[in-house]
Amino acid sequence: MATVIATATLGEQQVTYNGTLSTNLYFRLQKAGANGLLSVTPYYNKPTQAGLVAHSRAVADTTDLPVMLYDVPGRTATGIDLATYEAARELPTVVAVKDATGDLARVPLLTRLG
Repeated sequence: MATVIATATLGEQQVTYNGTLSTNLYFRLQKAGANGLLSVTPYYNKPTQAGLVAHSRAVADTTDLPVMLYDVPGRTATGIDLATYEAARELPTVVAVKDATGDLARVPLLTRLG
């Protein structure tokens, strides 16, 4: 993992994608040299919105790297509600959102969340 990150970054910032439910992998990615993490909503178990906040909290408790939440409901079958973004935004390491819902009306709403 460290070799891949070192090769991929070539001295640049590296945001590493994690498409797993295992929060342990976030710790391992940090240890391997990632500069930031892209965290997709958990799939298969289709968590509730409270479950998404709990997952984000578990990620925040596992690493001190900046985390970008990735909302891609077409692939995970679970979308992130605006209220859930607000709750997750209170976590110190959650710094950005990648919204792949295709709903352009959400853009100004997400922007206002900061």
